[in-house]
Amino acid sequence: MNRLFFLKAAVLLLAAAGGFGQTAPAGPTFEVATIKPAPPLTLAMIGSRSAHISTNIDNAIADFGGMSLTDLVARAYRVKSYQVSGPDWMNTARFDVLAKLPEGASKDAVPEMLQALLVDRFRLELHRDSKEFSVYAMVVAKHGSKLPAKATDMKMSNGLVAMTMDNFAVLLSNAADRPVVDRTGLTGDYMLSLQAVTRAGLTRELAKSAQRVAASGRTDGLAAALAEQAESGPDLFSAVPPGLKLEPRKLPMTLLVIDHLEKTPTAN
Repeated sequence: MNRLFFLKAAVLLLAAAGGFGQTAPAGPTFEVATIKPAPPLTLAMIGSRSAHISTNIDNAIADFGGMSLTDLVARAYRVKSYQVSGPDWMNTARFDVLAKLPEGASKDAVPEMLQALLVDRFRLELHRDSKEFSVYAMVVAKHGSKLPAKATDMKMSNGLVAMTMDNFAVLLSNAADRPVVDRTGLTGDYMLSLQAVTRAGLTRELAKSAQRVAASGRTDGLAAALAEQAESGPDLFSAVPPGLKLEPRKLPMTLLVIDHLEKTPTAN
């Protein structure tokens, strides 16, 4: 009898231990956070100063404005948006997230806090995989980079914006038919003109709009008009500054596969 009792007790303890083992270890979390739906992104909003489409993080507050769920997951897991594989609605469902960091916390821990928030409020479940991506590698051209380095305490000058090569590659990706990855080896901030990138991005949006209209079956000539505007606009390669170039390559990268994600977060 005693032997059977202890055997049953051991089984129960093992089951309990297994259950606890399936729970993710506690990590850093926001002290408090509010999540509100944001309006769909339009081209007019991109150029509007009043639009809340930005990310601002300091040691007290993390403010994610108008970000898609795809972008939020990418930021939380320190990958690029194209490395997130999930339902299409993740790209259009946008939210404003305002969160308070615990006292003494470092903003470097914000991605892990965002992970916990997505799991808690959107019931996020995912797993990691690997995939070979067709990309453009942004590299330094044969005769070297001609980009001016950022002057001390300068963020913007004569239409130029201080930016890292990695962030510039992300912007170029928005105007490309494939991801752009930084392989320049250049560190620090450089002064870059974003006008060409913005125009190339609009060209890309016009081309995608033309495809969507054509697929809808409309016969009023709108698809042809959009396609004509796209063909007359600047392409991605014209947005690359002198001294840099884009090379097509295939690179293996981490892929985050979404297994479950709620469209609506739990209440604040």
